[in-house]
Amino acid sequence: MTDLNKAIEVEKLNFPKQIDYKKLATLIEPYGYSNLTQYFDEKRAYLFSQWEPKIYYIPIEKFAIEVEEAIQNNQDGIYIPIGTGYHAYHGTDSIDLDLCKELNVNVIELNYNGGTIIGSSDDLSIEIIFPKIMSMNHPTMISKITEIISRYIPNCTYVGNDILINGEKICGSMTREEAGCFVWAAQITFNDYSELISKICNKPAIKKPSYIKSLTLTKEQLTKEILAWLKKEDIKNL
Repeated sequence: MTDLNKAIEVEKLNFPKQIDYKKLATLIEPYGYSNLTQYFDEKRAYLFSQWEPKIYYIPIEKFAIEVEEAIQNNQDGIYIPIGTGYHAYHGTDSIDLDLCKELNVNVIELNYNGGTIIGSSDDLSIEIIFPKIMSMNHPTMISKITEIISRYIPNCTYVGNDILINGEKICGSMTREEAGCFVWAAQITFNDYSELISKICNKPAIKKPSYIKSLTLTKEQLTKEILAWLKKEDIKNL
């Protein structure tokens, strides 16, 4: 018999910042968990089911600053940028910042390891801040988003941080762990930015950039599907 709530209490009490996995395994064993994988899977599913996130719609020019403040303040929730024009989510790979300015591409510094994601208001951009205790992870997130898209479009898979349709990239994502939060962000593309990408990105794309072309899955429908899952609500109420 397992006692998940007691095990979670033990983790919170003993590891407020950094987990010692060997020690955690010993401490939660009296509560029926001899396997850390089982504990984390059950804890993640349970805490996610209890999570009631708020949705924050933020002007894109303020998005990076306000999300960073939310992370530092442990303000979990769903963050969606709103605005017009082009934007570039910038990680560690170099881009032509002067050309971005010339072309009115709003550069959003997100401090992640990886390439640049180009988009506009036509696309679905989302950044989700989870409480660290939930132990949310990238495989859970990207596999679920892939599953949702697959309901409408065949040949949808994910590789690493990217979602592909027929082998072409339609979504890039990133993760961060900071200030007691797990952060997962993604952009699902509904427009062709291949020419813009080739101009401002200094590093050639490993996967061919593409976009969702299906008339059966719009940005609005996909947004509702993802929010319904995150908020555990009927899609008809969104």
